[in-house]
Amino acid sequence: MAIAEMLKVAIVGFKDDAERVTDIMQKCGAVQVESFQYESLGSGRLDRTVDIQSGIAHYESFIQDMKYVLDFMDKHKELKKSFMASFIGWHYRIGEKEYGKYVDEGEALALRLTEEARNLDTAIASVNERIMGASHDIELLAPWKDLGIAPSSYSGVRSVDALFFSKEKSRREVPLSEVLEDVKTSAAWQDMGFDERCTYCLVLAEKSSSQAVSEAMATAGYALAELPWAEERPDEAIARLNEELSRLNGELAVLVKKAVSFCDNRAAAFSLFDHFSNKKSQHETASGFMASGTAFLLEGWIRKDRLAPFEKAVKAEAPKAAVMTRQPAEDEDVPVDLINKGVFFPFEAVTRIMGLPRQGSIDPTPLLAVFFFIYFGTCMGDAIYGVILTLASLYMMKKIKTAGMGTMLLQLMTAGGIATIIFGILTGGYFGDLFSRWIKPLWFDPMSENGPLIFLGYAFAMGAFQVLFGMGIKAWDNVRNGKWLSAIYDQGFWVVLLLGVGLLIGGGALGEIYSKVGKYMAIAGAIGLVLTQGRHQPNLILKLGSGIVSLYNITTFMSDIVSYSRLFGLGFTSIVIGIVINYMAKMLLGVPVVGYLLFLVVLVFGHMFNLLINVTSAFIHSARLQYVEFFGKFADFGGTKFEPFRVFNKYVDIDIEEAK
Repeated sequence: MAIAEMLKVAIVGFKDDAERVTDIMQKCGAVQVESFQYESLGSGRLDRTVDIQSGIAHYESFIQDMKYVLDFMDKHKELKKSFMASFIGWHYRIGEKEYGKYVDEGEALALRLTEEARNLDTAIASVNERIMGASHDIELLAPWKDLGIAPSSYSGVRSVDALFFSKEKSRREVPLSEVLEDVKTSAAWQDMGFDERCTYCLVLAEKSSSQAVSEAMATAGYALAELPWAEERPDEAIARLNEELSRLNGELAVLVKKAVSFCDNRAAAFSLFDHFSNKKSQHETASGFMASGTAFLLEGWIRKDRLAPFEKAVKAEAPKAAVMTRQPAEDEDVPVDLINKGVFFPFEAVTRIMGLPRQGSIDPTPLLAVFFFIYFGTCMGDAIYGVILTLASLYMMKKIKTAGMGTMLLQLMTAGGIATIIFGILTGGYFGDLFSRWIKPLWFDPMSENGPLIFLGYAFAMGAFQVLFGMGIKAWDNVRNGKWLSAIYDQGFWVVLLLGVGLLIGGGALGEIYSKVGKYMAIAGAIGLVLTQGRHQPNLILKLGSGIVSLYNITTFMSDIVSYSRLFGLGFTSIVIGIVINYMAKMLLGVPVVGYLLFLVVLVFGHMFNLLINVTSAFIHSARLQYVEFFGKFADFGGTKFEPFRVFNKYVDIDIEEAK
């Protein structure tokens, strides 16, 4: 439950061991490799027996092939993923032996899958193109199906030209007799019909007048139409093309069926994509090594608790390589990794969303855990909501295998569900007030006469306690770093002042003596702050002036405490909405026949809606209170994330247990 201790690590070995060391690092996932400044060291990158850049390009080509294969599969048989799986992080679960089988076949299997996918894709595209061509020809021929002869038959007539015209219906309609008025003695025409877009006609004109006919028709908005398959009668060509379409559609169905069956190789494609990606990553990492003619050197960072297993792996696989470590120098930017186990692990998600604390500072995760747990339950405030949230989270954890942030969030929702159950029992929230007649709250009823005041007072009390707790953490941090006076001056006096003001305002309810004690505490704290908060100023006037001005910061602390009223606002709103849903549902009980059905529908869907919006609000506002009001008192964020070189799988999640 702390920030992991980091060591600077250097690995030296013969170049022949470089590939093995890179593979060990990737499998162990323990070392963050840092690139050297080559200009200062005056040496070249590692030169393997196979050139590094060509190795990168080699694996990149296979990655692109597998991406093409997977895109082809998605086009013909999309892999179904639940909404939550897509949101949290989806991976294809595969046994270790099955994964190993695909990797062993490696490049040969990848080439075979790629070739099969390309052949199917090409064949399907070809058939689709022919289908589109035939359909287009049928569309062009349809208006001329009653022509009765092949269009090419007119070409044998020496003195007459057959002109086929079409005109869009949107153009102004002009009778053909008017259009061809000037050439009517040398032309004959016939309307051939129309479709949704155009009207069509055939004009027979003397060859000497065909140019004049074409110009007259063009002026009226007609365009010459080119007919396909001119050697056949249009109706016969249409019949033949329909038969061809039927055959092509049958051929397409067979190809699509083969493509769908090909999608059964998706596990292999997933495995090979991840395998080649990791191999490429090895080459990219090796390109950052330093090398002489026979040896290589790399530097990086390693967590101290992972050093021993890593050294053991290197000794077993590359015994000639040496692993050396040292403590970080003061001017080095040391990466940060958090170690939180057990009940604190899911709450690490709250910290990581904010960022990472600096190396050497405090990990706030175990400190915020209890507060976030309480606040989430307070905002939700309904025991049945808590049961639903807990069961849903547990189900998704079982159904969807996740890692990292996905696992943290699901476990966090489980913890939030438990907190909601507890607070719901304390306040009597069971689907709003649905069961209030039979089940009474163990603590207080927010809807009772004094319930809202108790609720608001509880929210302020939690705020005051967490703000003071945060200041106490900062004081402890100053003490452990040898800054005793800062702990007294910057935190101690403020705590005395704030406690004094609190007793002065509310102590009268406990007795007059508490108010008097509060007054003297407030005065003592204020005097201490005036005398110490300007201690860094160069002269006495500025010291006292800065000390007096610092008292204005009490408004910031009060504002922080008031901000916790959001716990009351969200929790109370959740209860009220639940009660309104119950009221609306009960109104429907009087509807004949279907009254009870409508009651259940409104009750279930209404409370599910209330649950969903409150889960979002509870998470956001509980986290916000940590980020703004709590972390601001002690946390020092801005750390650099520790990113070790490791196996990264985009698609597969190798299940070791499944293989046993």
